[in-house]
Amino acid sequence: MLSPQGSLRSGKKRNPFAPPPQWFTEVSYPLFQVPGPREREKNEGGRPGYYDEGFLTIQHAVDMAITEYISGKDPSASISVEMQRMPYPKYIDDKYLVALQSWLPFVLLISYIYPAINIAKSVVYEKEKKLKESMKMMGLQNWMHWMAWFIKSFLFLSTTTLLITILLCTRW
Repeated sequence: MLSPQGSLRSGKKRNPFAPPPQWFTEVSYPLFQVPGPREREKNEGGRPGYYDEGFLTIQHAVDMAITEYISGKDPSASISVEMQRMPYPKYIDDKYLVALQSWLPFVLLISYIYPAINIAKSVVYEKEKKLKESMKMMGLQNWMHWMAWFIKSFLFLSTTTLLITILLCTRW
């Protein structure tokens, strides 16, 4: 059985009142992915902090212990360990793409609000002027009235949808 001598210490001081750090092992990718390698400005890899919090030290100690157990020799003399960043293919560092990724759902939502407000305004106007009752007195059937409302609302919303589709499908 392996029993380590001494204790591992992290050189990083932490605020005792701060929440414990998380390694986010339950997710495969970050919520918003940015082009390029993760935390490219930090040499040690950044979050989740495997280097700063001592995880790599523990992993190295366990690897050395397993290697020594299997081979029966001290592996520290023959194995040198280096830390390198994972290779990443070419990418374009586009700040506009990052902004678009976070703001596009909100802009799409806002783009449908104006037509919806106009439709609601038209419904209220019809109720105030009692236009449906007037049309019924003139012989308009109920299904024709609802079909007219559907076509009008469909045209209002389809213009917005058509503009959004053109903007999203056009190669810029």
